[in-house]
Amino acid sequence: MADSKPNVLIVDDDSDLLYMLSAAMQAFGFNTLLAKDGVEGVDKFREAEPELVISDIYMPHMNGLLMLEEIRSLEVDTVIILITGFHHYNQLLQHSKSPPNGFLPKPFNLHDLMAAIRNACLALEGTSDVALKILEHIDTTLAEGEQPD
Repeated sequence: MADSKPNVLIVDDDSDLLYMLSAAMQAFGFNTLLAKDGVEGVDKFREAEPELVISDIYMPHMNGLLMLEEIRSLEVDTVIILITGFHHYNQLLQHSKSPPNGFLPKPFNLHDLMAAIRNACLALEGTSDVALKILEHIDTTLAEGEQPD
């Protein structure tokens, strides 16, 4: 039987945050793929076509906005959340050819992360099978009481 858990690609050059996000998403029942920059992120995306991508903006080799544009050019149904600790992200996003589905400023907590994912998926409801799959997964996980503390 195929694994029904959604896949999430997490991309960040901060290894501590990368592993913290991975642990949090695994606690919510997601399968995780990890990448340390946008180049590796695009490669892993092409291999696995995950339903969800959570990425930092500022990274070496390829930043999150360029990675977002590359992923969008593949025309795969996926939900993309960008995160950053820099406060001028709105200016960056205004110049982006492909806006993310959601955005989360650092610092954030697990509640903030899950709210950003839910809000991005709710905004796509009715237009994205992947968004519906993610929402159903989160709702089922919460109903079963599997959420982390």
